[in-house]
Amino acid sequence: MKLIDINTWGRKSQYENFINYTNPTFSLTTRLDVTDLVTYCKSKDKSFFSCFLYILSKSVNSVPEMRTRIVDGKPVSYDVVNPSYVVIRPDEVIVTCMTEYGEDFTSFYNRSRQDIALKKSSVSEGPFESHDRSDVIYISCIPWMDLVSVINPYNFNNVEQSSIPRITWGKFTKNGFGRYEMGFDISVHHALIDGYQVTKVVAKMSKMLNDVNTYLGD
Repeated sequence: MKLIDINTWGRKSQYENFINYTNPTFSLTTRLDVTDLVTYCKSKDKSFFSCFLYILSKSVNSVPEMRTRIVDGKPVSYDVVNPSYVVIRPDEVIVTCMTEYGEDFTSFYNRSRQDIALKKSSVSEGPFESHDRSDVIYISCIPWMDLVSVINPYNFNNVEQSSIPRITWGKFTKNGFGRYEMGFDISVHHALIDGYQVTKVVAKMSKMLNDVNTYLGD
């Protein structure tokens, strides 16, 4: 973690403006073409969720602004951020799970499958947010319905927690052209991130989704 010097920071004025807002967050929703990834997962018998989680994590980490947070009231930058996501147990209780991000797809995929299996079999009644760290991305997946838009919960009394991006996606559905599309939403703190950086994440994801074999392996 590296402390950002506000006085030499390019977005000093934006930060000082939006940090004082009652609700300093904004959300952008788009649709992603996931046809090639759906085909890849079916042919390789792999989890769509874990494959997409890798693509998302790699794309987020490629944009420096998505790795900035507010810690102890000051902006900081992390070298790497990790996906913290929701898992639903067989009893339909949701629990949080985190997988450490790494560049190697196979290693990340295997870790995520192990982490999910462990959480699904857990009967612990510990705290819902099972970790106290800000080098994460909060992630939710709603695979039962087509996502059009989403409003994420925030605790604005906790500035550090509210500086963590929230990312949500829904069910992939086939459009009129036979392609699979999926609603995808990113919610971020405007003192740290602008719409332009969000579009860079989406552009990176789209590039990977259009060339799945290169990034995930044949």
